[in-house]
Amino acid sequence: MDSCYVTPKEDMHKGAYIIADPHKGLRDGALLFDAAQEELARKAAMYLAVQGIALRLIRVDDFERFMAQEQEYRNRLLKTGENAGGIVDPGHSNDISGRNKYISCS
Repeated sequence: MDSCYVTPKEDMHKGAYIIADPHKGLRDGALLFDAAQEELARKAAMYLAVQGIALRLIRVDDFERFMAQEQEYRNRLLKTGENAGGIVDPGHSNDISGRNKYISCS
């Protein structure tokens, strides 16, 4: 997977950060995951890239810290393309901690 953008080092302490953003920022959605899911997330993104679906990969190390960041930072990470299909957060679809508001199938 060709990664043309990653989060600057100064932002990596903010709880979540971009580790890959293919296709020069033109993407169909985003995939949120934690450290334990990283290998699977990368494999899934590579498989989907072959199918023509570009995903931004966002590693979430501390969801609560991420949610405490400025809205602008959260929006910048989670923003997907105009016709994006949404954000997938594997393993948290029934989570009541607030993650669900970022999961959509629009």
